[in-house]
Amino acid sequence: MSGFVTALFGCGQIGAGYAADPRMAEHYRYASHTQVLAEHPAYDWVAAVDPAESHAQACAEQFGVVASGDVAGLSDREAIEVAVLATPPGTRRALIEALPNLKAVLVEKPLGADLAEAREFAALCKARGLVVQVNLPRRADVRHRDLAEGGLARAIGDVQGAFMIYGNGLHNNGTHMVDLARMLLGEVADVSVPAGATSHAGSPLDGDGNMPFSLVMQSGVTVMALPVGFDHYRENALDLWGTDGRLSLVSEGLRLCRFERRENRTTTGAFEIASDDPVVETTSMGEALYAVHDDLAHALQSGTTPASPLDSALETSAVIEAIHEQALAVAA
Repeated sequence: MSGFVTALFGCGQIGAGYAADPRMAEHYRYASHTQVLAEHPAYDWVAAVDPAESHAQACAEQFGVVASGDVAGLSDREAIEVAVLATPPGTRRALIEALPNLKAVLVEKPLGADLAEAREFAALCKARGLVVQVNLPRRADVRHRDLAEGGLARAIGDVQGAFMIYGNGLHNNGTHMVDLARMLLGEVADVSVPAGATSHAGSPLDGDGNMPFSLVMQSGVTVMALPVGFDHYRENALDLWGTDGRLSLVSEGLRLCRFERRENRTTTGAFEIASDDPVVETTSMGEALYAVHDDLAHALQSGTTPASPLDSALETSAVIEAIHEQALAVAA
């Protein structure tokens, strides 16, 4: 059986560029969509499209696909069944409308420049009957899924509170981290931005920023989030404190550190978290992008719901919008 005829739209960093980073290659077997599309048997990758035609041409030369500067330049648009949308949000409607026989979309976050645009995108996809996978890779990653499906409780008991670190934009990496909090801890009941908080710049998205905020989950657990400047160092991390231990997802998800609850070394009859003696595990995040594509292929073949579906991503978008609006109000 031949694979789904697929076109990649957007040959920037996540589309293609990260694959050329030798440091990233040490930890990520799949750092860009091109690497997955070139290998996965469920996809018949035929075209790379980017307004920077040199980027599309580089993909064509390396992988033997057709290159084009825009969707109109594809001679066989009717054949495209899957579109990988690694493009800015505002370009996506026109791409979908130009592909009459599209079956599925794998789309980058954010879904829109704001929540209204995200909802419009979702409505278009639903009206077309498309299967949609949003590239929030922890949703498809084996280790993170295990945590969400009971592994977290087995490791540290009931979560009492959590701390989040993110950078490079609330709508950018903040989306990944808020979605991870939802994945592991359930839905968000309320958000807040502290009075006097300021947002600092640093994001690939226009109008984005980085600000502290807190999430109160429906379970009652509070997650405190602090931004860091990626000009100093990179990190997107979640540190969870449970009744029986502590678990930290660090190094942008590549490492999991578990800290046991032990007898307190200074007080008789009390306990402590052994924060100076972690059990360190390398996660499967280096394979997560492949898992995203693989899960979408399975959803198409079986009629099941993808691991990172539209409705869930819209919930995350709504939380991000609420934080953004509060940050604007605080700054006013």
